[in-house]
Amino acid sequence: MNDLLIREPFPHLIIDNWTNAELLRSVEITWPPITWEHWYLHEGKKRTVKDPFRHPPAAAEVLRRMHSLEVEKLTGIAGTFPDWNAHAAGLHDVESGGSVGIHLDSDHHPQMGWTRVMSVILFCNERWEKSWGGCLELRDSSAKTVVVSIEPVFNRLVLFLTGDFAY
Repeated sequence: MNDLLIREPFPHLIIDNWTNAELLRSVEITWPPITWEHWYLHEGKKRTVKDPFRHPPAAAEVLRRMHSLEVEKLTGIAGTFPDWNAHAAGLHDVESGGSVGIHLDSDHHPQMGWTRVMSVILFCNERWEKSWGGCLELRDSSAKTVVVSIEPVFNRLVLFLTGDFAY
């Protein structure tokens, strides 16, 4: 396992200013409106894009770069590779007032039978304000206690190992 990974409450890594800021601003500027026909609405006010061929060009480029992360090198887990079909991945949008409940990320691909070992999040909203909340909370294995709270700062990439421990 890479020594850069923070161990508590489970292995994760935070990288600020991860990609070209101008490219990420292009993602924000061309972010689809909530009325976009390709959003899939679930969990109340959360939207995702299930078809990786529908991403706007700047977002598609950032996702390509995310898929190019050297996961095996970062985690030390041999045989890892990105899911280019982006199952349970891609663009995610949570409307003002919305939230995503405490959960475990899926650790199995339903069609391919692959095991997911890592999830990656890149925050793209340059106008986020601390008073809005919306931090990514990493919890203990009981899911009751917040151990780490990660602010959704523009151009912050968060990688974390998945499994039945990663709430």
